[in-house]
Amino acid sequence: MKRKREKSYSTGEFAKYFGIPKDTLLYYDRIGLFSPEQVAPNGYRRYTASQLGTFGTLLSLREMNVSIQEIRQYLGEKTPEHFSAMAEHHLQKLEEEIQKLEEIRRGFRRTIRIIGETREAPLEQVLFRDMPEMPLIFYEDVSAMKDLEENPHSWWDACNNFILEAGIFGIPYVGSYIGREHLEKKQYTQVDRLFMWSDSPGGIARPAGTYALLYHKGPYETLQEAYVKFFEELGQRRCRLAGGAYEEYLLDELEVSRPEDYITKISVRVIM
Repeated sequence: MKRKREKSYSTGEFAKYFGIPKDTLLYYDRIGLFSPEQVAPNGYRRYTASQLGTFGTLLSLREMNVSIQEIRQYLGEKTPEHFSAMAEHHLQKLEEEIQKLEEIRRGFRRTIRIIGETREAPLEQVLFRDMPEMPLIFYEDVSAMKDLEENPHSWWDACNNFILEAGIFGIPYVGSYIGREHLEKKQYTQVDRLFMWSDSPGGIARPAGTYALLYHKGPYETLQEAYVKFFEELGQRRCRLAGGAYEEYLLDELEVSRPEDYITKISVRVIM
């Protein structure tokens, strides 16, 4: 039963209540999706307080990208079962969208942190830092990367496949891992695996320990020379390798215009 003296709203007042243009209400009325409770003979429209909940739900569904046709079907057959099924379906889609947005947010935060790191990094100097264990996601399928020097596009192919396989949205930071065996043979371009840092602990991790670091500025083609100088200095300091090298591309074509301004971070666990 309708409440006596139920509050009513003009089109402008009803639109203002929800912070939407009047044209939205007029459009929904025109297509028969949502109409005012009262229409005077002179065409003056009045919406009632009992319509607030229904229209608020309609707006929420539209925010969730529910189609007008689906909303029309629901409003034409309003049952708890119908609404529950529709809500469960779109709640799942919303959860997936939230996950995507969370990943995008983490990506932007990571970008800001990395750019800050490059501003403070002493370039072309060997540094030693104690670093904690860090969880990783590894891409194991590197069959297309076995001959990287002859097929430079294979790294990008594997990188794109890695991103798709991991289901990463936003700004993915993919690095290269060069195994200890290849480092000892001075095969600095032979990538063994690709990796991304993970926000979830467990699984594979970069071990904690003392790491030798090098921030190299320049195009990828100059990394070979950077590795040579890096390991020459490690040899002079009598450091022994305790693992492979992690190559992180801190600044690349996403942040800078010239390859000469790329910054790559190389880190290797060592025993002093």
